[in-house]
Amino acid sequence: MKQPTQNDLVLRHLVRYGSITDAVARDKYGITRLAARIHDLRYTYGAHIGGQSKQFKTRLGRIGRYEEYRMPGGSRIFWRNSLKGEK
Repeated sequence: MKQPTQNDLVLRHLVRYGSITDAVARDKYGITRLAARIHDLRYTYGAHIGGQSKQFKTRLGRIGRYEEYRMPGGSRIFWRNSLKGEK
């Protein structure tokens, strides 16, 4: 059986959970360039994925930022139905 690509892993995660961050992609899937995978999904596969910048406070009290990528509900249903045939 063929190994899923990083794009496949990210797409399946978005369909199942609705959002993904760099930390989740790195910790769960070993993906270190999530923005590149999102770009591939948007422009190669035509997936509707939005991004929102989030802020957090570091342990040193500084402001840090990260991007949270989201897939809207209607798009998730479309991709869920498209992926059902794949195993």
